[in-house]
Amino acid sequence: MTGLLNGKMLEELTALFLLSVCSLTDMRRRTVVLTPIAAAAGLELLIRSLSGGFVPSELFYELLFGGMFFLISFFSGGLGEGDAYLITALAVIIGYERCMKTVMYALFTAAFSGIIGIVSEGIGLRREIPFVPFLLGGFIIMLCIG
Repeated sequence: MTGLLNGKMLEELTALFLLSVCSLTDMRRRTVVLTPIAAAAGLELLIRSLSGGFVPSELFYELLFGGMFFLISFFSGGLGEGDAYLITALAVIIGYERCMKTVMYALFTAAFSGIIGIVSEGIGLRREIPFVPFLLGGFIIMLCIG
């Protein structure tokens, strides 16, 4: 795609919009709405198919990466199923390698925030915190430093 938006920039804007919308709902209602997630991932797959950029092996790795988070969600209870759907969609939109960096940065910022909360405010260890805002922060960090 020529002009102002190339494919990578469009993917990044889609991911930024999706993470922003999901962050708001996660902070307000402690839930992740699946409709925008499905719409964004479906749109990305449609664009890939129409542009000739569809590579089945890439999709396999993206879904495999997301599938790991479904297993974590199922067995740990600490990560919600909506978070797993969002991470899977994010992997489809920006690629599993960039998504892996995003999740890594999100985990670091969530851990750091949790430690600060425990030390300074005496927050309990079992308190639930929304993870999607940390994914948004991790994505922004990934965009800035790679």
